[in-house]
Amino acid sequence: MKNITFILLLVMFTSCKETKLIEFNGDTYMCEVKIYNNKMPSPTPAANSIYAVVILRAKDSKLTEAWQLKFFKLNKDRYSEFEIEGFSGKDGLLYQNVVRNIKESEQYNAVIHFENEKGKTLKYKLNDLDILVVH
Repeated sequence: MKNITFILLLVMFTSCKETKLIEFNGDTYMCEVKIYNNKMPSPTPAANSIYAVVILRAKDSKLTEAWQLKFFKLNKDRYSEFEIEGFSGKDGLLYQNVVRNIKESEQYNAVIHFENEKGKTLKYKLNDLDILVVH
């Protein structure tokens, strides 16, 4: 059982090939996008879908401002419905949001924009994102 837990944690922490760093107001911000293909049995067909977890974190500290996911594009498809609407994450270790009902593809490239409460924007472009299939 310990081996399975270790392998699962290892896969989760290495499932994002590219993390881009951006300097802003003296802090370094990192963005990660993890794509999951949920194949687990479910009574509702919508639960078996592809979704993305989008994470923004400060490299060496807590987030000093609240953020929101403003723009999310995978390949040529733009997504505008996010699990969390509005600003959050201030004084926390990370800001995280979920984008659901993603179109299936063999490869994903993402463009992500985060906006803080003051209207400042962080823009990321991540290529060749890994897909984690959950059974």
